[in-house]
Amino acid sequence: DTSEDTLTFSFDAVNIPLGSSHIGMQEGETITVDQALHGLLLMSANEVANGLAERVSGSIEAFVTAMNKRAAELGATHTHFANPHGFHDPDHHTTAYDMALITKALLKEDYFLQIEKDAKYQIPVTNKVNEIRYLAQQHKMLNPSSSSSIYREDVIAGKTGYTDEARFTLVTVAKQNNRTLICVILDSGRDDFYPDTAKLLDYGF
Repeated sequence: DTSEDTLTFSFDAVNIPLGSSHIGMQEGETITVDQALHGLLLMSANEVANGLAERVSGSIEAFVTAMNKRAAELGATHTHFANPHGFHDPDHHTTAYDMALITKALLKEDYFLQIEKDAKYQIPVTNKVNEIRYLAQQHKMLNPSSSSSIYREDVIAGKTGYTDEARFTLVTVAKQNNRTLICVILDSGRDDFYPDTAKLLDYGF
């Protein structure tokens, strides 16, 4: 039960690269796994990715090994993960096809889709922080309050990404009637990834 299970952040988990996305978790801070997964999927929180990795596999390194093994099992032949969160690393690479394969596997998990429905979410006061953390879905096609011109009712899941090296990346899942489409945009410009996603989805449907 992810609402009962907890994780406590280590020094290694919160020690993330300067300028990378986070929700300000502190060493020794404890939250539930459910809260952590919302921080990860809604806000791309890198320290949360590290904390979950340690919670699942005992260490960040062991989790990365497991990630690569699972990706290979899913048929991702051109993917190698170097960390749990996707921050730039010379040994970290993937393809649009592989990202779609991994996303397809995720769509079998009802819990993942439930989290994706939460456009807004709150992490209450913790043992270390005396204020509520307000989270919001960063994928604008999933969040009706972020941009009415970009939001789409048929989009059921997705994930944003950005690094200076990879530029803007976006994975989007949309469903109409009995057809589900996965759209993956890589190496995109700031003004292009949402319009290109919309065009590809419309074309597919």
